[in-house]
Amino acid sequence: MSYITYIEEKNGRIPLHFLDAAYINGYFWVSALEWNGYYKVNMETGKAEFLGTFENADLIADKLFDQVLAYEESVFFIPWFSNYLVKLNIKNLETIYYKLPDSMLIEMAKFRVAVIYEKKIFMFPHLSDNICIFDIEKESFSCDKEWSKEFLKFESFNAKDRFVQGCRINEQIYLANLSGNFIMRYNLNNYQYETIIFPEDEKKIVDIVAFREDKLIILTWIGNVWSYDIQTRSIKLIYKYWGKVEFPYRHVVLHQDRILLIPAFEKNIVSVDKEKENILAYPDEWEMQYINVGIESIFNRYYKMGNKIILYPCLGNMILKIDVSKNKISGVKIEGKNNINLRSFLSRIDNKIYRDGPNVRGKQTWNEVRRN
Repeated sequence: MSYITYIEEKNGRIPLHFLDAAYINGYFWVSALEWNGYYKVNMETGKAEFLGTFENADLIADKLFDQVLAYEESVFFIPWFSNYLVKLNIKNLETIYYKLPDSMLIEMAKFRVAVIYEKKIFMFPHLSDNICIFDIEKESFSCDKEWSKEFLKFESFNAKDRFVQGCRINEQIYLANLSGNFIMRYNLNNYQYETIIFPEDEKKIVDIVAFREDKLIILTWIGNVWSYDIQTRSIKLIYKYWGKVEFPYRHVVLHQDRILLIPAFEKNIVSVDKEKENILAYPDEWEMQYINVGIESIFNRYYKMGNKIILYPCLGNMILKIDVSKNKISGVKIEGKNNINLRSFLSRIDNKIYRDGPNVRGKQTWNEVRRN
């Protein structure tokens, strides 16, 4: 079997990229960023096993899914530009497709933040007014729109560019957004919500992590890092960015007594402790190599494992592993067992691909729930 693991473009070979992953027993389960496909990737070797393509989408459709969540013996692919929530059984590779409620289908971009809580998937909107809640056992959707009434009072930028990151502490999830200088606290039990305001000069909130159960660390659009005490509701500036890059960092990562700043548009990964800042050098073979599909940062999400922080290949040519104890970055290139160019794969398909119609590879699309 051949594995689709790259696409050949004028600027060279574009490797498999992904925005997020579910880590299970040494493997990342991922969805391709720049085309239609799902994979199992060996975290140590970078070997990518092509498992199949998603139904209801063209083979060269991009940004179909953003997050990937692990649940028992399955993973859920959270739809970004797809109209379906997809469940993949990692044992037998059975897929189940759940069509989103009609109220969600009017928006092209669906969700960039999701969390599993009490056997439900809470999906927070990128553009719409609906928080979509999927009951895993009942296989049914419900929506919460009440929060948007309060949210609209504070939006100061693009009123439709909403949640991009979340941090859960017990039944509360704290949501970063690109609509203004505030975060939203949302209770997953009773759906109550609250907005928490930051200084207006910070513009937008791009990342949130938990320091303890009573403290959050907040990264803003202009590169500053704040702490927020949940009990006293007080904020404190703990890192000031002095550079000139707009939206310099995508993530702030906590590790013991230091923070790491992961670039959006800054060039370097920075490690900061109480005494100094260290710029971490990329591996010699690392480079930007991508198709422009409108991703707003160099990196998107990561996985923590002991002293290592693994950065997913969003626009670069390899998985990066940061050894925090040594302030060192190593890289693993992604390749397949039998590499094949996506365009070569397309040329092998006998059936016509209807790029604007209801058919994909000769198969009719279907509604609601479908099992393969």
